[in-house]
Amino acid sequence: MKNKFVYLYTNITCIISIFLVINMYSMVLASDEQLPQFDLPDTVLWLEIVINGKPSGHIIAVDYRNKHYWLTAEQLDQIGLSMLKPKNQQSIAIDQIVGVNVGYNAELQQLMIDLPTSWLPSQHITVNKTMYKQVEAKSSLGALMNYDIYATSPEQKNASDNLSLWTEQRVFDGFGVVSNTGIYRKSFGGKQSNNQSDRYVRYDTQWKYSNENSMISYSFGDVITDSLPWSSSVRLGGFQIARNFATRPDLITYPLPQFMGNAAIPSTVDLYINNYKMDTQLLNPGPFTLETQPYINGAGNATVVTTDALGRKVSATVPFYVASNLLGKGLTDYSFSSGILRRNYGLKSSDYSNAAMNGIARYGVTDWLTVEGRVEGAQYLLSSGIGAGIRLSNLGVLNLSTSGSQANDKAWSKEKRSIQSYYNPITGMIDYKDIYTDNVPQKNKGTQAVAGYSYNNQVFSVNAQRIVRSEGYADLSNYRSDYLLSRRQDQVTTSIGIGRFGAIGSGYFATRSARGDETRIINISWSAAVWRNVSLYASINKEIGWSRC
Repeated sequence: MKNKFVYLYTNITCIISIFLVINMYSMVLASDEQLPQFDLPDTVLWLEIVINGKPSGHIIAVDYRNKHYWLTAEQLDQIGLSMLKPKNQQSIAIDQIVGVNVGYNAELQQLMIDLPTSWLPSQHITVNKTMYKQVEAKSSLGALMNYDIYATSPEQKNASDNLSLWTEQRVFDGFGVVSNTGIYRKSFGGKQSNNQSDRYVRYDTQWKYSNENSMISYSFGDVITDSLPWSSSVRLGGFQIARNFATRPDLITYPLPQFMGNAAIPSTVDLYINNYKMDTQLLNPGPFTLETQPYINGAGNATVVTTDALGRKVSATVPFYVASNLLGKGLTDYSFSSGILRRNYGLKSSDYSNAAMNGIARYGVTDWLTVEGRVEGAQYLLSSGIGAGIRLSNLGVLNLSTSGSQANDKAWSKEKRSIQSYYNPITGMIDYKDIYTDNVPQKNKGTQAVAGYSYNNQVFSVNAQRIVRSEGYADLSNYRSDYLLSRRQDQVTTSIGIGRFGAIGSGYFATRSARGDETRIINISWSAAVWRNVSLYASINKEIGWSRC
């Protein structure tokens, strides 16, 4: 019985061996049949082009002669291989190009072309760039009346009961928006002061029209001049033309982070921002660039995971920094205002004097550099400046600017504030009061220099700025007034998150006035979300230094 079993096992083994040998021989014959360069005559083959494993969808006539595959320049353009076009020839043997591998699949009638991924066209893919879509603006005739009533009744004897009514009127259609705001005050009983007598005070009256295609807004009436972080705004009665990115919520104006890589064969890419999956995209073979709106401001980490058709994964983590206060490359922001300066806003309805103009402009030179400029002037006053916002790789944003002004004595108010000391019998201390003199700055030319830095991440943030002005520096904010700009301003603010216990913030503020007074204040605050919409907040402020010169 044992001998029969051995005999049977031997016969089965031999049969399997013979079968394997025959199968391998047939495979060799089959592979020989797929090598047309050895036995195909010169002919024209209609083949589908496959580039690095991805079918191109193009079936073209391939000239097969002298055991090579010839393609014309027009055909190379058609299949997206313009980089292989011959310079002085009408066609080229593509399998003779160094670095290019070519194979013929007779069964599927395909020409397989493999070339270095760096030769392929770069792909630019936008991932979740915006949650909005551009839609055509529509309007219809309408009007509204808005109001807010506030009343007080003090307990003090002889005090007046006061009533104030704030109102807004608005009419709108395709012509834009016409609006008016103001407040009516009335006092009942008691002793009325001049400022509390019954009267209506107009705030702002304006016509405004915005074009979403050009992203420009036109305003006429009471306008507020636009400003930069290192300049001031004033109120004018006049007109304004300004870039208005708010008309296009689908447009992202700040530079978006970009992540680059290579795909050797058709693949998919997954993008994670701070471990949160943003999106999945399909990739063609070749270099690629991912651009995304990460919905954060400041520093973060992106993880790019590429998975090819065989399931192989390549992961790379890249730090990035989003600076929302910069402009994207090629974007321009500007504003121009001209009119009559408005005085005593909120106290008088129509107090205008002295013509003035203001213009600012910003331009995104690169994704890391935004340049800025401003110019403003009035009679006897001209002030201008330039600045820049610079992203320091992933280390934050640096802001620098310098300004200069030139004026003469007529640009200042005839009266300037000075200080006089006196004994206060109630407090028993020396107090100070303002008196007016005819003094003006000794110099009518001045400069301003501003340096700032900001950095933010998920846990920590810091912002710092210093402003230094020389004597005689002026702009429209103190034109023909008794107000002098401070000579120096310093501020540093920080914030740090402490998890479920909330966040702690701190600040340091120092100012030296034009008269030499110095004030320094520190601030410490804490805030935390307790439950749903309930939060706690605490703050401490302390003056750590004050002096009068």
